[in-house]
Amino acid sequence: MHATLAAMEPTHVTLSGDLSGEYVVEDRLADGRVLLRPDVPATEEQREVLLERLAERFMKPETAGIDWDLLREGKLHAWPLP
Repeated sequence: MHATLAAMEPTHVTLSGDLSGEYVVEDRLADGRVLLRPDVPATEEQREVLLERLAERFMKPETAGIDWDLLREGKLHAWPLP
């Protein structure tokens, strides 16, 4: 599994008409439908809880969603040791 910026950043959409406003793509279903939720700014407390949960996931390689070996290999190719 490789983490990408696109996977980490939510997709924002703006709707017009009866459901006008800013929305975030919650999920993309197999049949092509897209599940949206209103893009409501989080409170400071909600942000703190979210950041804490995210930090806890990165503490364990198996839950970080990043291929650490691939990153190490890429670093060695980009900046070879003399």
